[in-house]
Amino acid sequence: MRELRRKVLLPVFQLSELTTEDDPRALKRVIKEGKGHPGATYHYRFTCDAYSERGFNYNLFPVVLDRDAVPWSLGTLYLLSQLEAETAPAMTTYQSRAESPRVC
Repeated sequence: MRELRRKVLLPVFQLSELTTEDDPRALKRVIKEGKGHPGATYHYRFTCDAYSERGFNYNLFPVVLDRDAVPWSLGTLYLLSQLEAETAPAMTTYQSRAESPRVC
């Protein structure tokens, strides 16, 4: 029987969000046309805390994948919501939480 979910660690994770071209912090991403898919362009910016103006950057960020190896949105959102409250998180704690039955 295949596992329902599994955890992988991203070496570096920077939380970002989509934005418009006229945003002063916008970064442009171009995806070239390839076999079977058209090219695309979008704009994004790194997310910052409005009060401290610090970014949400994490090393060894755990991502829970479903059986199709796609990031599980609820598990990822749970971990991010927990991390946003920490100023200096111990990532090993969140790696353990990603393996918890509550998340997986």
